[in-house]
Amino acid sequence: MKKLLSFVIILTGIFTFGQQCNIVTPQIYEANQLGDGNVVFYTLPLNTNYSYKWEITLENGMVLSSVEPRAIYYISCDNRVAKAKVEVDNGSCKQTIERIFQPKVCGTAGSGIN
Repeated sequence: MKKLLSFVIILTGIFTFGQQCNIVTPQIYEANQLGDGNVVFYTLPLNTNYSYKWEITLENGMVLSSVEPRAIYYISCDNRVAKAKVEVDNGSCKQTIERIFQPKVCGTAGSGIN
């Protein structure tokens, strides 16, 4: 039986001096099939000239932070990811993307596969 994945994407942009923000980051993606319990969060297209500020919120409310273009964390299935948020900055404007995971996300190592 397939599990359905539903999510909410919230997109906001902060503009400088009325300029249009040209950051193209339609949504947050995640990959958790590496077999080691890690989950990677990323946006497409990935632009190495941008700066990224990630906040990954777990079920228990703990927040993991990263400033890497891709945020990689070991995620236990006992405390899954409920929400991911990233602020992308191209130097002249910022855009924030948020994704709420349903079902919540965890790594695929060991007995955590559900």
